[in-house]
Amino acid sequence: MRNLTTTLCLTLAVLLGSAGESFALPECPGSPTKSTKVWTSWNNCEGTATDAKGDKYVGEWKDGKKHGQGTYTFANGDKYVGEYKDNKKHGQGTYTFAKGDKYVGEYKDNKKHGQGTYTFAKGDKYVGEYKDNKKHGQGTYTHANGNKYVGEFKDGNRHGQGTYTKPDGSKYVGEYKDDKMHGQGTITLADGRVLEGIWENGKFKYAKKTSPKVIAKKTPEPKVIKKPDPKPTEQIAKKSPTLSSGDFQKGVDAYNRGDYATALREWKPLVEQGDANAQYNLGVMYRKGQGVPQDYKTALKWLKLAAEQGLANAQYNLGVMYEKGHGVPQDYKTTVKWYTLAAEQGDAFAQSNLGAMYDEGRGVPQDYKTALKWLKLAAEQGYAGAQHNLGLMYNKGHGIPQDDKTAVKWYKLAAEQGNARAQTNLGVMYATGHGVVQDYFRAHVWWNIAASQGYRDATKNRDKVAKMMTPSQLEKAKRLARECEKKNYKGC
Repeated sequence: MRNLTTTLCLTLAVLLGSAGESFALPECPGSPTKSTKVWTSWNNCEGTATDAKGDKYVGEWKDGKKHGQGTYTFANGDKYVGEYKDNKKHGQGTYTFAKGDKYVGEYKDNKKHGQGTYTFAKGDKYVGEYKDNKKHGQGTYTHANGNKYVGEFKDGNRHGQGTYTKPDGSKYVGEYKDDKMHGQGTITLADGRVLEGIWENGKFKYAKKTSPKVIAKKTPEPKVIKKPDPKPTEQIAKKSPTLSSGDFQKGVDAYNRGDYATALREWKPLVEQGDANAQYNLGVMYRKGQGVPQDYKTALKWLKLAAEQGLANAQYNLGVMYEKGHGVPQDYKTTVKWYTLAAEQGDAFAQSNLGAMYDEGRGVPQDYKTALKWLKLAAEQGYAGAQHNLGLMYNKGHGIPQDDKTAVKWYKLAAEQGNARAQTNLGVMYATGHGVVQDYFRAHVWWNIAASQGYRDATKNRDKVAKMMTPSQLEKAKRLARECEKKNYKGC
């Protein structure tokens, strides 16, 4: 699918506008102070108080309590910056420990509660949900040694469904209870052997089935496909609000039958009258070299005139020109500007590319949450490229806790529209058992479909998994792939 791009201009304008309505609280009387009697009288003001232990708070007060935005520096070196309510950490905040640990996330009644990220000084990292100061809900715990757990937590322990992977390729997929493997689970060893059965309190009890050792010592995990470069939309504008709509339509009809000279003749008078749709169409023709020599600079001129009149298609395509450096020096900030203007009007391509710019930090600071926002808007409009990219975000845990099931959902929606990258990545999910039950048969089907569209990675993955299947399974998978293509990838 296409690359995405970023635009901050409109968003910043909104933020700056609303900021003008805010006001600073007055300074608390007697601030700074070390007297409890003084600070317990403070109300709706901003003050600094230091207690007998040497702890120091600088921030907002209400009814003699810390309430609002503030910074609390502990005598032992710890520091909290964030929101308070009734003397308790409550809302969004950052707690930095003197020993090097750091928590960024939500608090409730002085406890970590909600979405948060905890980074340990030793290198471990947890991203996910908290409840009453404990890991609770969906989360991802990455160890400094490369081990990784993705799944459910309860009261600080792994509890529920989860996947534990190691750098050597071995993996456990199954149920946990009180931080131990407990219930139905499958272990895949680094040499390819698979053991499936029942676990109790971390110990293997009995097997449901075992698979023989595969021929290969180790099969590398299939490659997840990245995002491709952006490209302009190919369609010309089909209608014009000007009074000369008859001439405009004649141009459209001529263009559609490949008579570019007539299209140019019909549209040029409208262009001179300032018709945005005609200007946009002329820009498309110069960009593609249709009826005129290809000329990016002239294309840029007409697209810009149309874009400045608010035409979303022109704004999007102008953003692509700046991103690719066509007819103008490459400029990601300007790219973001035009993508944002088009995205704010609901253009799915612009929303998708804007999400990619935030994801990659091009033209704007990297911001996964904003990337997720724009990708989701485009994906919900049915744009397959955005659906695939949104699947990648959930797959990687960018801007949201890693969620392989949701990644599979978006990959599948894009795959069913014929997006070969999504088809390839959906095959990866089936082959690795991420978000779905591990199924080499289904992986082969999707890789075969993607390979038929010329994707080399899909071809390589398909050939690897074929070695782990029987001849009858291979024949059935190939037949299903052919049937799937005939059904336009629906219900595969």
